[in-house]
Amino acid sequence: MAKQIAGLCSFEGTFDDITFYKMDGQYYARAKSSLSSKRVKTSPEFKWTMVYARLLARASKIGSQVYKALPPGWRQFWMYRSFTGEAFTLLKENAYTDEEVKQLLWKCYVEYWEQQKAADPDNPIFQPKPQKIRKRRKYSQESIQRLLKRKDKNGKPKWRDPEEEERKRLAKERNAAAYARLLEKEKQLAQQNLEQADQQPKGGPTLSQWVITQDGLITLTKRPPETRRDALEITSQNQNSIPRIPPRNFRIIPQTPPPIGYIA
Repeated sequence: MAKQIAGLCSFEGTFDDITFYKMDGQYYARAKSSLSSKRVKTSPEFKWTMVYARLLARASKIGSQVYKALPPGWRQFWMYRSFTGEAFTLLKENAYTDEEVKQLLWKCYVEYWEQQKAADPDNPIFQPKPQKIRKRRKYSQESIQRLLKRKDKNGKPKWRDPEEEERKRLAKERNAAAYARLLEKEKQLAQQNLEQADQQPKGGPTLSQWVITQDGLITLTKRPPETRRDALEITSQNQNSIPRIPPRNFRIIPQTPPPIGYIA
């Protein structure tokens, strides 16, 4: 057994092969025990340990029955431990049954009080003890304010201010409602934009619809599609024949001579 060095913290528990524990206000360390509950219950080395454990279990039940039969105004808890010890001794040293031990203790400690109760049933000692009622402390408004102003070691408020918490809750609800209205407004705006986009032409003219005249002008042989449906129809008709987008090196060369002063 070794003492733990006094420091900022001490340990309790088992780490690897060392057990740290507390005893009489001091912290100690020792080697880990090889015992386990299974070994104590099954190993022949601890046969008598289990025998005495079973005797103590029987004695505690007998002591509890005798203790509860005493007058509530007279019994004390140390009597239960005393009755359990006497019952354990009787069971250990004699071949008594549990009922026989109970009758012996009953005749010794309880029979007298039964006779007294029959003679004087109104005696206060036979009445149950009144339970202690703890009075609730009443706080004034000044004391509550002082408690709310207390701070911990980190300088933060130790208690929450109910008014401040209610103010934060209301602000949070207002922000959530405003955010919901903003989302609804954006949703309506997106719906309007989508409807407007459906009404505008999306396909545009294809390469086959442009014609270069003799004057070098570019004109359309067909009008652009008015709606997205018309654009899809034109695209589906021409997607296997002529591409819609001209190549990158596509140039239009006018047939008319350039004006005077034009520098190529």
